[in-house]
Amino acid sequence: MTSEQIRISLKVQRVDRPRPELLALSLYGAGRRLVLLVHMGPERVDLGVVDERPRGAPADGHVRQLRKRLVGARLRSLRRIEGGLSLGFERGPESTFLEARSGAPDSRNLRPLEHEPADVGPELCPAVALLEPAMLTQGRAMLDAIEGDALERQRRSAERALGRAVKKLRRREQAIGRDLERIDKAPALRADAQLILANLHRLSRGDEQVTAMDWTLDPPRERSLKLDARLLPKEQAERLFHRARRLGRGRSIAETRLREARIERTRLEAGLLELRGAGDEQAIGQLIRHLGLPAQRPAEARGEEPARLPYRRYLASGGRSILVGRGARDNDALTLHHARPWDLWLHARDVEGAHVIVPCERGEACPSELLIDAASLAAHHSRARGQALVDVQYVARRHVRKPRGFPAGAVRVEREKVVRLRVDAERLRRLLKSRSDA
Repeated sequence: MTSEQIRISLKVQRVDRPRPELLALSLYGAGRRLVLLVHMGPERVDLGVVDERPRGAPADGHVRQLRKRLVGARLRSLRRIEGGLSLGFERGPESTFLEARSGAPDSRNLRPLEHEPADVGPELCPAVALLEPAMLTQGRAMLDAIEGDALERQRRSAERALGRAVKKLRRREQAIGRDLERIDKAPALRADAQLILANLHRLSRGDEQVTAMDWTLDPPRERSLKLDARLLPKEQAERLFHRARRLGRGRSIAETRLREARIERTRLEAGLLELRGAGDEQAIGQLIRHLGLPAQRPAEARGEEPARLPYRRYLASGGRSILVGRGARDNDALTLHHARPWDLWLHARDVEGAHVIVPCERGEACPSELLIDAASLAAHHSRARGQALVDVQYVARRHVRKPRGFPAGAVRVEREKVVRLRVDAERLRRLLKSRSDA
């Protein structure tokens, strides 16, 4: 590497996360503007460069925190770490490291650090290498693959939504058809009522059947009709006439509803064929709006089920995430299914409240400021809210168990430690302002 290459540095102008698995760093250096893409796939993390930043999701709280730390800094290093990359930045005398790891898209696989990770490998490439044509080719191919996968996932999600709508209309048509079958019985009900009225002179309460000649038939013939022994014959005839009139009034309504359901189903089935030929996400979005389907949420656009997360996310002063359960059942889901054994678990002691999780690395000791931030949230989201002093218990998640028969949100804790928290209103205000539901 020449001395000229060593002097070249790239300055961060913008930070975006257009997709959960993609980080876009807009850089400027050596008279060029470029966008460095960091793709955090399920198995590995890859780099690429493109000329224009990809569009996507708006900045959430996590991205805004990254912008505060990185915008204006210079990219200093790119190193491999186990399962990902470490990007080093410097702004004046301060250094920041960005850890990007493979796995499920989450803020935990992209986080800023004060110090370089301990498992870094040798330099992956100097900053000048990002200006080479090969990186541009790699970035375009990577972005095409990401957008192609996203397009197919969005298409499949829209197809599922359309399929559900079509099935719902088919069920509606079947239900209306059954209504029309009942409506077709109206003439028979009137004939039964007339048979009873014609024979009132020989019927009385308690009769269970009438057999008589029905002169309304062509040719006339004798027929039998069951009666309700609890009613007077005249009352039974009036009820039959009433049912016949009601069914008769419903025919025009049912036929209109059936016709509308068939027209709508035909429209959606045509839209399904059009959807399969749509060439980009914008066309799919326009088609969804044209068909009147609900707008897809980001999770659906990624091909995932639109599952509700059982926690809210807050950002500590160091950019670390803190997860807070939404309710009793959500507390169980957060602690038992989302938290890892080495994550830190907190709860206001001896009072009802939310479970709080601090995502940690295996073997990591939770920094004291992060612990106080998490304890502040545990106290705020509990029955102890408003008290000046609150005892908060904390322990590694692996020491929290859910015995059989315990109610929602109730757990058994072993090896707990307790911090006596003096609530800091300014600290709490900062934490609550950073809340994100994603």
